[in-house]
Amino acid sequence: MKNRSVLFLWLGQSQANLADVLYIVALISILYAQNSSPVLLSCIPFTITTAKFLSSFTVPFLIDRYRAKRILVVSQLLKTSVLSMFFL
Repeated sequence: MKNRSVLFLWLGQSQANLADVLYIVALISILYAQNSSPVLLSCIPFTITTAKFLSSFTVPFLIDRYRAKRILVVSQLLKTSVLSMFFL
């Protein structure tokens, strides 16, 4: 049973990471087509990396309060909803 949970976790995280990469590439290509500014394009990965770095400081506090499965599910749902609002 535990191996099956790990498999589902691995598959879910792999799909989420692939979607993130495709999203970043699509966003960069859309912005490049609109204004061709390398400075603006370099801000995208920098902003994403900075957000991941800053969020890593909050994880120890969340792990003490909530189960890991709940943190993973909520974080993916929040990420999906923010990205969906961006496209709408």
